[in-house]
Amino acid sequence: MAAVTARSYHPGLVNAAMMDGSVRGFSTDITQEMWRALATRSRGEVDATAP
Repeated sequence: MAAVTARSYHPGLVNAAMMDGSVRGFSTDITQEMWRALATRSRGEVDATAP
């Protein structure tokens, strides 16, 4: 299975458009598990890296 990773011309950062219209920057080191969690609604995942 091919893995798709975050990519950007910004070193170490990728921007993502959220469904509420906001744009947020994420580290390119984000795990595939976290990307999947961010794409779900109310599955209960907790982002341990959030402030």
